[in-house]
Amino acid sequence: MANRKPLTYEQSGVNLSLGDYFSKTMADASRQTWVNRKGKFGQVEAVSDSFTSARAISLTALEGHDLENLMLDQPTDGIGTKIEISERIGDHATSAFNLIAMGADDPAAEGFEPIFGSNVIDVRKLRDKPETYKAIGELASGLIEACEAAGIVMLRGEVAELGNRVNGYGRFNYNWSVAVTSLTHRSRFLTGLKVEPGQALVGFKEDGFRSNGLSLVRSALAERYGAKWHDKKLRKLGNIPLGEQVNYPSRIYTKLMVELTGGYDINRAPRADVAAFAHITGGGQPGKLGRALEPSGYGALIDNPLEPLPIMNEVQRIAQVSDEEIYSTINMGTGLVGITAEPDRMIEVAAEFGIEARQIGRVTNQPAIRIKSQGVMQEGEWLVFERAA
Repeated sequence: MANRKPLTYEQSGVNLSLGDYFSKTMADASRQTWVNRKGKFGQVEAVSDSFTSARAISLTALEGHDLENLMLDQPTDGIGTKIEISERIGDHATSAFNLIAMGADDPAAEGFEPIFGSNVIDVRKLRDKPETYKAIGELASGLIEACEAAGIVMLRGEVAELGNRVNGYGRFNYNWSVAVTSLTHRSRFLTGLKVEPGQALVGFKEDGFRSNGLSLVRSALAERYGAKWHDKKLRKLGNIPLGEQVNYPSRIYTKLMVELTGGYDINRAPRADVAAFAHITGGGQPGKLGRALEPSGYGALIDNPLEPLPIMNEVQRIAQVSDEEIYSTINMGTGLVGITAEPDRMIEVAAEFGIEARQIGRVTNQPAIRIKSQGVMQEGEWLVFERAA
């Protein structure tokens, strides 16, 4: 034991210099998001340009905003197993869109205006290789773009190298989570209690899987096309590698929802009368719409649903799952549902944001959720989901 050489931190599995580079790169990216809240609540004040500099957000911008009725929320979320798809195809630029869509769209769907976030990236191993620097650059550039799409700033972040506690596909593996602080006025808090029978359901198009149901997707495609399923191209699906189709970035609806509700600023008029939103993530349309309807006790009839993506139908064919299960697992082409007495105005505002939307159904007195299926097993048939009491 006396002749044993000292064990360095790097020999134990942590690359301090590359870790500092990663942290600085992500901090620089975060700093570039600060312009998103310039001149309004969320504007960041920092002591210096150093990535370790103290920083904070002043509350001054909230003066005159009826402070007694302002409410804060801070949900936390992550990307889940969709990260493995990015690892498979070596493209990490879209990961931030999946992260921010999960972290910011959830509070926006409850009437909050997302303001700023704090994120944590846990990596397995930082290797001094070109692919590592490429991945770090893509994560950073994606964060800048995703925060701009949501209208938020990234205030703080953390990078940790955790070794075998993080696994995945290939040599650069990570998990990524975020907490987003959001603000609303009590009068704009969407509790679901304003939902009434006859109100319209407006569906907003989603062109990807978001970050939900990927365990089923990966299992089905691997079983059918093998371990390298992500490289497989199918003529019927446009000869685009399956990995690229599954990795399509989540749409961020945050700015649209804030525009519709007016956000926390009571002096800013809403663009449409919004009774509720359902952000379609885990549990699909029945689960998330059911949650939005639960406070009122009503149900829904979806007789004009948006169409699922061809890759979604392919996954269902391979997995041989029922239409009820596939609708309860993935979004089936609808990333958000708005409940409103003014569907035309809601659709018009969505168009301003380049988002396809249409009326897909209505609220009903019956508590169940009924969907005219666009699945491959029971297309055209009515699926009935009993909403939990």
